[in-house]
Amino acid sequence: MLIHGVGHVWQGYAANFLNFLDPNRSAPFVMKRRDGTVGMPTDDDFEDLLEAEAVEILPPASTDKTDAVRNASEWCYDDLKDLDPVAKVRLAACTMCDAAGVPNGAKAIDIFLSAKWTAKHEADVGPRPKGETVRKWRRTRGHVHSRLPRHMVAMQGRMRLAPNVSDVAAEVRAKHVLLHFAKDMPYYAVHDGYEAEMNAINEGRSDLYPKPDVPHPVQSYWTIYRHCIRLKQRATEAERIGEAAAYQDYEGGGKALTARFAMQKVIIDHTEMDVYCVDPERRMVFGRPWLSLAVDVATGAIVGHLISFHEPSTWTISKLLLEVAKPKKPPADLAEQFPALRSMRGTIRLAIVDNGPELRSLSFESAAKGIGTSIRWVKKNHPRHKAKGERKLGTLNRYVCWRLRGRAIPIAESRRRDYNGEAEAFHVIDEVEAVTRHAIAHLNIRPNRLEGKRPPALLWEELAGQHGLVNPPNLRAFCIESMPVIPAATLTNSGIELWGMRYQGARAVQELLGDLLPLEGRRRRAGKQTATVKVKYDPLNIGSIWVWNVKTRQYVELRASDPEYCEGMPLAVHKQVLAQMKADGEAYIDPATLRATRNRLVEFVKALDPNASARARAAVAKLYEIPRIRALTGPIEHLDTSTAESAAMADFIPAQLQSLTALDTEILAPRKPWGGRPRPAVDDDDDDAPAPRPVGRSRRRHPQYE
Repeated sequence: MLIHGVGHVWQGYAANFLNFLDPNRSAPFVMKRRDGTVGMPTDDDFEDLLEAEAVEILPPASTDKTDAVRNASEWCYDDLKDLDPVAKVRLAACTMCDAAGVPNGAKAIDIFLSAKWTAKHEADVGPRPKGETVRKWRRTRGHVHSRLPRHMVAMQGRMRLAPNVSDVAAEVRAKHVLLHFAKDMPYYAVHDGYEAEMNAINEGRSDLYPKPDVPHPVQSYWTIYRHCIRLKQRATEAERIGEAAAYQDYEGGGKALTARFAMQKVIIDHTEMDVYCVDPERRMVFGRPWLSLAVDVATGAIVGHLISFHEPSTWTISKLLLEVAKPKKPPADLAEQFPALRSMRGTIRLAIVDNGPELRSLSFESAAKGIGTSIRWVKKNHPRHKAKGERKLGTLNRYVCWRLRGRAIPIAESRRRDYNGEAEAFHVIDEVEAVTRHAIAHLNIRPNRLEGKRPPALLWEELAGQHGLVNPPNLRAFCIESMPVIPAATLTNSGIELWGMRYQGARAVQELLGDLLPLEGRRRRAGKQTATVKVKYDPLNIGSIWVWNVKTRQYVELRASDPEYCEGMPLAVHKQVLAQMKADGEAYIDPATLRATRNRLVEFVKALDPNASARARAAVAKLYEIPRIRALTGPIEHLDTSTAESAAMADFIPAQLQSLTALDTEILAPRKPWGGRPRPAVDDDDDDAPAPRPVGRSRRRHPQYE
C-alpha cells in the first residue's frame, strides 16, 4: 500500500487504530485525525485518505521474480497482441471459468469450454485451449476476480543479469564493452581490442586466461555494438561524457514554468538573426542584428521584441521592457480582425533572463523595481528552464530570415554551396523590422499545440479579461535610469563632443554652465569655462544625450548639431560609418604621405625667415644649459634640426603664378620721386585723407589735378 507515495505494510488493528508500518523508518503511519489530535488513523480517517486519493492499494507481492516483473508492468489489453498472441486466449479462458465457478480441474474445464467456446471466440481470440493448460493458467496467473491483462503475458525471454565467471568469452566481452564508457572509445576500437585479446587467449599467449581446449568464438563488430547500446544509461553515460552532460541529457528538463495570469512571468531571450543588413546610402554591410524577444509564460504570446546592433546587455532588457509596456503595431488588417494583437501590453511582474555577467546590474534591478518588475536570473546548468521562450525565438528567427536575401547559413553549408551571405546582403533594417512584426502577429494567432490548440491571442483575451493589466508608472525615469553612462564628459560653451558629433543647446548649455561652474572649484578664464559632467545616452538613437545637473538633480537633454543624420541613428551603426570613413581616408592618402607633406610645409615656413633656425638653436642651447633638463634629455651633439631636403617657392606656387606675382611686386614697389625729391609719407590706414600734390612740375599733369 502507498500512502502519500510512500510504501506501507498493513499490520492490523492496534486499539481500534489502523497500524500501517513504514519499513524505511520502522515506525507506524501517523496523521492529523478529525478530532485534531495526531496519531494512527481510525477507520473514518482512512476513508478521508481514500477520498483525497492519498492511498493506493497495491496487489500482493509475489516471491517469484517473473511474477514481480509482470505485476510491475502496466500493459493494457491492446498491448497483448504485440507482446504475446496467446495472452488473449489465456485471459478469455480464465475469466470465463471464474465467472461460471468452474472447479480448477482439467476435466471440468474441458467440459465447460467445449460447450461455451463458440465460433466467435475462435475468431476473436483464437482456438480453444486444453483443460490441463487452463488449469495451470488459473493457478499461476492472478487469482479470481483479479486477473489483469499483464498477468497473461508469457515471460519466456532469458537475459543474463551478470556474466558467468566461468564463461571467458562473455567476461572478456563485458570488459571491453565497459571500456567504451570508461575511456569514451569508439565502437570499432572496442571491437579491435576485444578481438586481439580473444585471439591471444585462443593461441595461449594470455597471462590472465589459460588456453582453451576448444577455441572460443570471436563475436562480430555488430554484436559488440549491440552490447554497448544495451548498457547505455544514466550511470554509464555520466562516466563517458561527464556528469554535467549526462544531467542535461537525462535529467536536465526540470519543472516547466507555469503562470496563472498574463504578464505574471515573461521569458526574455536573445539571438543573432540569420540575415545580413545593409545601408544602401553609404553602401555598407552592417552585419547581423540581434533579436531580443519577450514571451509570456501563461499564454505563450510574444509580447515584445527588439531588433538592434547592440549586443545583449541590461540596456537591451530595459528597452525591451519599455516595448512590452507600449501598445503593439501589428499589420493593419490583422489588428482590425484581432484586437488582442494591439492590446498585448502591461507591466511584467517577473522577468526571467539569462545568467550572463553583462545582464547583471544592481542599478538595473533597482530601476526595474521602480516600474513594478522583478528580475530573476536563470540558474546555472538549467538550460531548459526557458524552453518556451527559446522555442519561440528559434521559430521567429526562421520565419523572418528563411526567404530573405543575404541569409546567414552554417559555415559548412556555405562552403558546400559557395555562398557568401554578406556579399548577397540586400535588405535594410526597416524591412527586417516590418517582416518581424508580421511574423509575430502570425505566431500570436496561430493555434498552439502546447496550449490545447488555442491561439495565444485567444488565451490573452481570456486571462486579461479575468485579471486585468497594469500600466507601468514613470517610464521616462526608468528609461533614463537604465541607459548606459559616460561618467566624465567635458561641457564647454559650444556643448559636448562625443563620437565625432557635437551636442548643444543655446539656453541649456548656458544654464548648465551657470549651475556647474561654481561647483568646479577652480578658476577659468572668460570664454574657456568647462565642466565635467555625467552623460547618459540611448545606443539606439544618438540624436540626443542627457546631462546630469548636480545642482537641480535633473537630467538636461542636449540635441545633436546634425539632427538629420543623428536622429534615429544607432551608435553601433555610427561607429561602423566612422570606421568606414577612416578607411576611405587612409585609402585615399596614407598617413606617412600626409606627415611628409606637413613636414615640407614646416620647412618652407622656416625657409622664409633665415634667422628663425638660428634663434631656435639659441633657445635650445639655452634650455640645454639647465642641469635638470640636460639630465633628462641626455647628450645632444647637434642643435640643428634642418632636413636635407629643402622646400622652395616653386614647390607651393606654380611657375605662371610665381611670374605674375613677381611682376606685381615690381610694379607696386616704391620708386624714386621725380626731381630727386622724396615723396611725403602717406598714412595707409587713413583712407579718407586727400591725395597729396606731386612735388615739382612735369610735362604731363595727372588727370586727378587737372
